[in-house]
Amino acid sequence: IIRIIADMDKALVVWIENQTSYSIPLSQSLIQNKDLTLLNSMKAEEVRKLKKKVWSQQMLVHKVYVKKLLP
Repeated sequence: IIRIIADMDKALVVWIENQTSYSIPLSQSLIQNKDLTLLNSMKAEEVRKLKKKVWSQQMLVHKVYVKKLLP
């Protein structure tokens, strides 16, 4: 989770810099909302990665099991 927060902070800084480069006014509320959006997005990506990893491990276990059953 620490990596997610660090990545989120970097993304938020880039977003703030982008907004200010276009002279878009920012408020604390707007920044907090973007921060929450980034956090939810990054958490969802981590869940997708974990599901993919679990699926891959299950397939590996399945292959090993099938090899033991079939000579």
